[in-house]
Amino acid sequence: MRALVFVLLGLFFAGSATAQSPTRFATSPDAPIEVSGQTIIVQELKNRALLNGDTKLLQGDLSMTATKMTIIFDPENGDQAQDVFANHRVSVVDVKGQTSQADKAHYNIRAETLELTGNVRIENRNPDTQLGTAQSQRMIINMRDGTSQMYSDATSGRARIELKP
Repeated sequence: MRALVFVLLGLFFAGSATAQSPTRFATSPDAPIEVSGQTIIVQELKNRALLNGDTKLLQGDLSMTATKMTIIFDPENGDQAQDVFANHRVSVVDVKGQTSQADKAHYNIRAETLELTGNVRIENRNPDTQLGTAQSQRMIINMRDGTSQMYSDATSGRARIELKP
């Protein structure tokens, strides 16, 4: 049986729902997306690009790195990027001091959601906040409003948040 822990982490991630919040994963949806890797293979007929080796995605204040990334394009919307899948040593960094690690990530660009799966660990390194770390097996972050949902499963134990004194 899967244990489900559902937490709206307004305290941990949102602060307030404004872009100035020092503890919120966020990006600028209108900012261009820049990707890089040791190799990039564009598969036009499959509407995707494959990136390998020290891959990096930048958009506004958001930075994501991984060993591999796949970008899916929407041919019906001017070939705009619609999804990014990252695998192996995924790290997501927000310039406001919040970092995360996971085994996999799915960034839904249109919906402005970031789903992290597998050994998820979030750390807030901002010295001006009491918020510390969070751990779970799966986390979905809504970057529009700063809310997050954390899930655990039967084998991983409970989702956890640690606050600084």
